[in-house]
Amino acid sequence: GAVAVGGYVYLKGIAESYSDAKSQKRCKAIEESLNRSLGRRNLPLPSVAGGGIVAVSLEPLQCPTPVVQVQSAFDAILDYQRRRGKDESNPKTLVCELLKTWLREHAMDRDLAAKEVQAYRDFCSELVYTKDVWRGGFLSTCQFTSMLANVQVELDKLLAVRLRDAGDVRKLFDALKVDAYYYLLRATQVLLLSATTFTVPDAMYSMSMETLKHSAMTPALLKDAADRDMAKELNKAWQSDACRLLRAFLEQPHVSAVVVEQEGQKAAHKVLPHSTRVVELLRAHHLPDRPAGMDTVDPYVKLRIACDDETWWEAKSCTKENSADPEWNEIFFVDLPMERGCELHLEVVDDNGGALLDTSFAKSEVLSKEQLLKDQDLQVSLQSKGTFCRDVSGSSLQLRFRALNFEEELGAVRQREAPVTGSKTSRSSRRSSAGPAMGLKFTDLGPKLSDAVEALDHAAYFLDLARQASELTKLMGDMGAVLLEQQMQQLLQDLSEKVQSFQLKATQLEDAVADHTMSEERRRKSLNVADAARRLFGSSSTTDSRARQSSDHLLRGVRQQMQIKIEETVTELRKELKAFKGVKDSLGQAKEEADKLISRLASAETQKRSGRGLSKPKSFTNSSSSKMAVEGSTSAPKFAGYAASKSVEVFERGDKVQIYSASQNIWYPDGVVEEVLPNDTAEAPKNS
Repeated sequence: GAVAVGGYVYLKGIAESYSDAKSQKRCKAIEESLNRSLGRRNLPLPSVAGGGIVAVSLEPLQCPTPVVQVQSAFDAILDYQRRRGKDESNPKTLVCELLKTWLREHAMDRDLAAKEVQAYRDFCSELVYTKDVWRGGFLSTCQFTSMLANVQVELDKLLAVRLRDAGDVRKLFDALKVDAYYYLLRATQVLLLSATTFTVPDAMYSMSMETLKHSAMTPALLKDAADRDMAKELNKAWQSDACRLLRAFLEQPHVSAVVVEQEGQKAAHKVLPHSTRVVELLRAHHLPDRPAGMDTVDPYVKLRIACDDETWWEAKSCTKENSADPEWNEIFFVDLPMERGCELHLEVVDDNGGALLDTSFAKSEVLSKEQLLKDQDLQVSLQSKGTFCRDVSGSSLQLRFRALNFEEELGAVRQREAPVTGSKTSRSSRRSSAGPAMGLKFTDLGPKLSDAVEALDHAAYFLDLARQASELTKLMGDMGAVLLEQQMQQLLQDLSEKVQSFQLKATQLEDAVADHTMSEERRRKSLNVADAARRLFGSSSTTDSRARQSSDHLLRGVRQQMQIKIEETVTELRKELKAFKGVKDSLGQAKEEADKLISRLASAETQKRSGRGLSKPKSFTNSSSSKMAVEGSTSAPKFAGYAASKSVEVFERGDKVQIYSASQNIWYPDGVVEEVLPNDTAEAPKNS
C-alpha cells in the first residue's frame, strides 16, 4: 500500500487497512500531505512494504553517510521510535519507516536533488501543522510532531547545502540571457525596417548587435575593413531623427551590458576610443541679403570636422528660403576620436546661386575639440568669405553641443511636428522647407515610434537586471535566487509586463504603417481598399519587393518567437522561485547566527582576551574632509584582526571626536578631547 500508484496518487486506500477511526483519520492526513508535497513535484515514494501494514524497524544506518544531515534526521526518527517503545504497526510507524527508507536510499547520495529534499521537508511540515490529529489527548504533548519538526530542521539544513550546489535557476537565467540578446537585436531591426526610411542592405538581416552599432559610427573609427565599408554605406542614413533615437537606444548602458554578455569584449577593441557628441544647429541672426537687394538670402549651413587637416566628418543642413533670421533646430551627431586633435568649421551658403556657383558668403571662427566636448550653448560670430562678399557684421550662428542622450532624442522624435500629416517624408535635397529629415516613412509616426522605442528600452532594462541576477546564481547556485526570492519574483513580473508592453506598442506602430501604406496606394492608383491590400501584400508586387516583405515578415516572426521563449523562461523561473519560497526562514536564522558571531568578534571582551585591544579612532580635525569622514558614521569601531586598520593620528587637546560606547553599541558625535595620555600609560588603550 505504501507505493505510488495511478500517477502518484499516494497511499490510496491504505486507510481501509486499519479498523479504528483514529488510524483512518491519520492515514487520510498522511495521504493529503504526500499529495501536497511529493505529488506537486511528481516524485515517487520509496517502497516501504506491501499489503498496507508496515512493521517497526529499529536498525541503524548500516554504513556511515557523508551527508551529515541525513544521519541526524535518521537518528532523530530512530530515537523517537526507541523512546516510544511500542512494537506496533500504525500510521505513525508508517510515516517513520517511509522517511527512514528514503533517507537510507540517499545516505550515500551527494547529488541529491534540492527539489526532492524540499518535497520531504514539506511533507514533514504538513504533518506538523496537523498536530491535533496526532495528539493522544487534548492536553498531551505530541512527541511525534516534535520529532517531525527536528527532521524538518535537518532537511532545511540539507536543502540549503543542495541549493548552493544546484544550478536549475542558473540554467534558466543563462537561457534568458541568450534570448534577451536576440530579442533586442530583432526588435531593433524591426523598428528600423517598419517605421523609418533607413536604407537596408541585405547584410542587415544577419548582422549582430555590435555590427549594427558600428554601422552608425564614423567609418574612420573602425579598425575592421568590412565594418568600415558597412558604415560608409549606412552612416548618412543614421543621421535622421528616428535613426538617431535608435542609435541612442543602442548606446544605453543596459543594452550594452546585454550585448557584452553575449558577444564579449572583443567587439569593443574593433573601435578606436571616441566620444559621441550631438551638434544642434539652432538658428542664425541678421544674415545679409544678396548684393543690390536682388533677393532675400536662402541660407543653409555646411558643417565639417577636420582632424589633423583631414576631413573627418561633414554634413549639410536644409535650406531656409527667404530668411535672414532662419531657425533650423537641426540635430547631427558625430563620433570624435579621443587620440586626435579636431576642429569644427562652419560655412553659411546662399542657395540662390544654384549648384554651379560657389555662393558661400560667411564662415565662423574655428571651434576647438575642447569646445565640442563641453555641454554648452554657443553663439559664434560670422566672418565674410568667398567671391560674393557681404557685410556680415552683427551676423551669428547659435549652436548647442551635448552628449547623445536617450531621453532627449525620445522627446525630439515625439514632439517633432510633421509638415503635412500623413504625407510621405521627403528624402529630398537640402532645399526642402520641411525642416531636417525626420527619417520616418510617414511624418506623423513619430509618437508611435517613440512609444515603441521607449517600451523596448524598459524591456531591455529589466532584461539586463535579469542578467545581473544570474551573476548571483553563478556565485551562490540556486541559494542566490532563494535569498532574493521576493525581489526576483517582482523582477520577473515587471520583465514580463514590459515585454508584453513592447509587443503592444510595436503592433500599433506596424498597424499605423500598414494603414498609411494602403491609403497612399489608394490615392496614387485610385484603388479601393481590397485592391490596395492585394497590391501591397499580394502577388502583383515586384520580385524584389516581395523578397523584402518576406524578409521583414520573417524578422517580425523571429521577434515574436523570441518573445514567446522569454515568456516561457520567465514562467519556469517563477515556478522555481515559488517552489523555494519557504526556505528563507532557515536562511534568516543562519543570518541571525552570523550577526551574533560578528557582534561577539567585535566585542570589547574578545579584544581584551585576544590581547589586541581597541584601535584608536582617528582624530577629528577642523578640516572639512576630516569632518565628512567622521561625522555621520553609524558603524562600530574597527578592531585589529577583524577589520583593516586605519592610520591613527595623534590627538590634541580641543579636538572634536566621536566617542564609541561598547555597551550601547553607538557613537556619540559631540566629544571634545580634554586630556591626552602618554603612549606608555597603562590606561591609554582604554581611555584614548
